[in-house]
Amino acid sequence: MKLKELQSGLSIARRFWPQLAEHGRSLAAVLTLCVCVAGLQILRPWPIKWIFDGALVPTEAHERTAFHFVWTGALAYFLIALLQSLFEYIVAVKTAQVGYSVTRSLRHRVFEHLTRLSPRFHARNKSGDLLMRLVGDMSLLRAMLVDASLELITRLLWVVGTVIVMFAIDPYL
Repeated sequence: MKLKELQSGLSIARRFWPQLAEHGRSLAAVLTLCVCVAGLQILRPWPIKWIFDGALVPTEAHERTAFHFVWTGALAYFLIALLQSLFEYIVAVKTAQVGYSVTRSLRHRVFEHLTRLSPRFHARNKSGDLLMRLVGDMSLLRAMLVDASLELITRLLWVVGTVIVMFAIDPYL
């Protein structure tokens, strides 16, 4: 069952690829911001490590005081959290903008197709039902094609980045 769902999702992505390609620059910008969000998420524990290693487990090799480690670590953590929040906000706004522009172009394409259909088609089908389906389905399509895809990519980058950092720190971990 999962394989069929995956194949269905891939066929939907292939079908709508031309509409997504029209917005390639905007999607690339949002994807770049998603990479920044994932990178900042991976960086978040490092100031805490800095505080623990420098202030709580002092060594004689350090010339700085525990006060310096705590304040520097707290400032770094605050800056990372601030940058991450800013990037997440920008990603949310840009994702909504791209999603609405993709939806607008899809609606335009569908309505162009509907106007080219024969009058017999419109006589057989209820126009209100058809329009309600289009309006409702477009928002679901936007959520699937743009919102969920970018969220999935961000989470995937975060997991892959975390695994890479774990292996870099200790391969036997």
